Amino acid sequence: MQVLIVAGVGGSGDGHWQTWLEQQLSAINPSAVSRVIQEWHRPIFRVWRDQVIAALTAIEDQVLLVAHSFGCLVSAGVLLAAPELHHKIAGVLMVAPANPQRFSRDGLQGMCQYGEEDLIETLNHPLPSNLPIMLWASQNDPWLSLAQAKYWAKTWGADLHNLGDVGHVNIASGFGAWPTVLTQVRMWPVPFFVMHRRKRQQPRKTDSSILPPTG
Repeated sequence: MQVLIVAGVGGSGDGHWQTWLEQQLSAINPSAVSRVIQEWHRPIFRVWRDQVIAALTAIEDQVLLVAHSFGCLVSAGVLLAAPELHHKIAGVLMVAPANPQRFSRDGLQGMCQYGEEDLIETLNHPLPSNLPIMLWASQNDPWLSLAQAKYWAKTWGADLHNLGDVGHVNIASGFGAWPTVLTQVRMWPVPFFVMHRRKRQQPRKTDSSILPPTG
């Protein structure tokens, strides 16, 4: 299985958990992980989606998409637009999706500007029920409320896990080296948090065992 990193706006640079994950997997097997390169500050949905589709088409192995923020929306768009590729997708791990209402089909709307041409209509459909899809959300994510995360998890048929008060799960909230996500990728498609007997239905404080190490 190959891992395809689908980053969000800005590209998940040095110090981001996606880059750390890519480095960890590459150290084990350089051919087992790759990243889709985009124009990181021009989040044009259809362009990013088509780039991921092209990357998937070129990969011969089964592929696990590991997505963050806007990359989660792009990954959902790939599943909806390219059913011919479903047979080679091992699943999708979505971490801290962005709010589709903050983007038009042609770019970023702005933090509080909800445009008429947003992505709701494009993405508001179930994803393939035969593919394992996990959505890890935050209780205090400035880019997507937990209630909205629950809505999209239900719409897409994703297994939702609440990580707690961890912001946007990015560099700013301290997510660089993150062993939990590496373990999840290695044990895919068995859900890490189900194995650890977490009850998704009950709100809780952040579980310190899933936080990245501090220094």
